Amino acid sequence: MKKNDKLIDSIRRQCSDLENHVIDEFAAGHIDRRAFLRHGATIGMSLPLLTTLAGAFGASLVARAAGCGAAGER
Repeated sequence: MKKNDKLIDSIRRQCSDLENHVIDEFAAGHIDRRAFLRHGATIGMSLPLLTTLAGAFGASLVARAAGCGAAGER
């Protein structure tokens, strides 16, 4: 994962211990993007903050459609 350490550090300084734990779990790869967003929202982190952090860690925020074929295939 690509990381933007300066942005991540500035956000982490303003977070509680519980919020930082969720961030640590995501950074270590123990939870995926979906779990990170779910756990963060459950403890009260805002969606814009969570998506900014996920993007800073290099996680893709766009879900890929499974089973998509090439253009024109049916």
